[in-house]
Amino acid sequence: MTSDSTVVAQIQVASSASQQDKSFDAWIFAQSDPKPSRLEAIRHALANWLTGQGRVQNRDDPEGVN
Repeated sequence: MTSDSTVVAQIQVASSASQQDKSFDAWIFAQSDPKPSRLEAIRHALANWLTGQGRVQNRDDPEGVN
């Protein structure tokens, strides 16, 4: 049987995912044609985050300054 707290957590996750989808869709809409897919948008966001964390080297920065 599912507890009330589990149901609340599932609703919060679904709401957060919906908000993320809207954010990705807005970013995609703002891009020039051809528009990237949602998967490409997610890859782009992940690459930017990993670069910002210093986990991967920025492709535009071959000397590794960033």
